[in-house]
Amino acid sequence: FVLTSVLDRLAYLKPGVGVILVFVGAKMILSPWLDVSTEVSLGFIATVLVGAVLVSLVRPRGPADARPGSEGRT
Repeated sequence: FVLTSVLDRLAYLKPGVGVILVFVGAKMILSPWLDVSTEVSLGFIATVLVGAVLVSLVRPRGPADARPGSEGRT
């Protein structure tokens, strides 16, 4: 499918989503002591997502950078 080929090209999207999940988890844990506005949160999330997409497009992973066992994935 088209979506699968697009996701394969965005090699750094999963690490970007991981960074976002860590941010959201830290925000939830620290919420009693630290107030992060919605605008700051959305800005951080958008910046990380755009950054991950741009890095994936500018510096795609080659065969040497691919994870072991991912060669036969379709």
